[in-house]
Amino acid sequence: MDPIELQKLQPISKYKKKHYFLNTLIFYSLTVFTGTLFCSSPLWFPSLFSSTKSFLFISIPKMRSFLLNPTCLFIVCNIIIVFLVGESKLVGSSSSSSAADIYDEYVKRSQNLQRFSSQEEKKESRKLEMRFTEETTQRVHEDGGGEKAEEREDIFDGDDLKRRVEDFIARVNRQRKLEAEQLI
Repeated sequence: MDPIELQKLQPISKYKKKHYFLNTLIFYSLTVFTGTLFCSSPLWFPSLFSSTKSFLFISIPKMRSFLLNPTCLFIVCNIIIVFLVGESKLVGSSSSSSAADIYDEYVKRSQNLQRFSSQEEKKESRKLEMRFTEETTQRVHEDGGGEKAEEREDIFDGDDLKRRVEDFIARVNRQRKLEAEQLI
């Protein structure tokens, strides 16, 4: 970084550190204050303390024995199962449509990729064709257009064209493999 940016960042970092310290200080202070009030509440509200004590030591054990009853557990478990089945049906219907959407998107992307690769192939073949015609015309002009030039052109057509076509096919196959790996 350049020195000007460092000078701009230093006050910001100091401000953030100061703000962070103040926020944590306030949070811990309020936590201690709330804890102190809660622990000292039986001293100022004796009636609240007695009702809390009766709730904790009398009502909860009675509710526990009722909730752990086999019939109550059976009913609660059935309610949970019904809820989960209902949710799965709702989610299942929407997930099948989303799966179809995902598949449609995949098909569109693969078609676009195929179009793109075919366009690239056409461009490459046009370039190769233009190079080939330029080279053959240059050779014809260099040789003076005689019969020997035509023989050379035939040899050039067969061997060099095959080599170039094979190179082009190999490049296209490599490109397709790379694109397939990128999709995965």
